[in-house]
Amino acid sequence: AHCLQSMTTSTTTTTTAEIEGHPVWEPVGIALCAAAITMALLSVLWFIIMNFLVREQHHPLDFYSNQLRTKPHVFLTVLGSLVAAAVVSNQTDQMSLFVKTLPELAIVVYAQGFCIITYTLLKVSAAAAIAASFLYVTLTVSTLLVVMIPTIQGYGWVYSSAFLLINYIWVRWVRTGVKRHLYTDHGKTLCPAGAEVLFQTYDKITKYSTPAILILSDAGFMLVYQLEEGHYGFAVVAAYAFVATVLIVGCSSEFRSGTEVEDAEVV
Repeated sequence: AHCLQSMTTSTTTTTTAEIEGHPVWEPVGIALCAAAITMALLSVLWFIIMNFLVREQHHPLDFYSNQLRTKPHVFLTVLGSLVAAAVVSNQTDQMSLFVKTLPELAIVVYAQGFCIITYTLLKVSAAAAIAASFLYVTLTVSTLLVVMIPTIQGYGWVYSSAFLLINYIWVRWVRTGVKRHLYTDHGKTLCPAGAEVLFQTYDKITKYSTPAILILSDAGFMLVYQLEEGHYGFAVVAAYAFVATVLIVGCSSEFRSGTEVEDAEVV
């Protein structure tokens, strides 16, 4: 949102109306933004409940829960940073400008944020989900600065696809560097014991969510474009082919998992 405002105010030849996104996707972007913020707030609420209100024997024992529970100033600093970023973006209309101008990009940004926060909350802990939120906001701002260097009018899907691909490349690049440092160069661990679970979870959800969000978003963008152009037959055929492909892949995956379980039982 910050780089979007900078682009729209510093470029004199390009106005906001010229790069305004498709109105169909604006409500979707708003809904996904609300969903991502809701999951972040839910993580904060669940962290407070599980670490300060329940009995000690029920406290989560992962690295991030211990750090935020025993060091309240760290928790307040991270929480204050996230709240300040949200309040400033909302009060300066940067969030609404982002969704209105490039709703296609906003959709994938908030969708991936929602996936990362939700998965981390379910698989690790609420404290790890808060840390993942902070990490994702930081990486997203850096990625948006790179993605929005060129000005491409009327093609929001280009920005959204570029964001997902660049973000994916960065995460996998860091993963490769860490693996080489540990296993090839036999270097020392770069983080305290137990802290690596957040980065492993972040890498895993990015690996699987990026292709899914990329395919689904681009398919939706193409379908709406074909309908606006009056290519109703092509739109119906494309939608049918996409749904059929998803069903076939899902059934194949389910069959494979069932076969693996049966093989394991036989062994």
